[in-house]
Amino acid sequence: MENVSVGKVEKNILCGAENATLVYVLTNACNFRCGYCYENKALLASQSSNCFREAFSLEDMVKAYDIFCQYNGMPEKIVFFGGEPLVMKEVIYDFVSALIKADDKRPEFAMITNASLLEGEVRDFVLEHFSAVTF
Repeated sequence: MENVSVGKVEKNILCGAENATLVYVLTNACNFRCGYCYENKALLASQSSNCFREAFSLEDMVKAYDIFCQYNGMPEKIVFFGGEPLVMKEVIYDFVSALIKADDKRPEFAMITNASLLEGEVRDFVLEHFSAVTF
């Protein structure tokens, strides 16, 4: 493993993994406050609204993707996770659209979501480009 800095977030990147999956934990922000959720428990434990991690920007996502590809080649799958990743729907849309335009060969896309924001154009985009959505 190698420790790399992406934006203000430090992550360990597994080097040399074949058929690897890149998981983006985009934010811990969520539009729900479910009692069983690990993110909500962290928020309640801190007794502060300032415990939110800084969300990934498009530039952070591209940098992390480039570093990942440098060590592992293109990931087989990219998973978007959070809190609720769809609170960052514009960043997801821009990132996925850029990868689709860049090359015919691209990773599969997947998302773990509460699905409450999966409507209209967002739903249509996810249905067209994502191989799996878990909620």
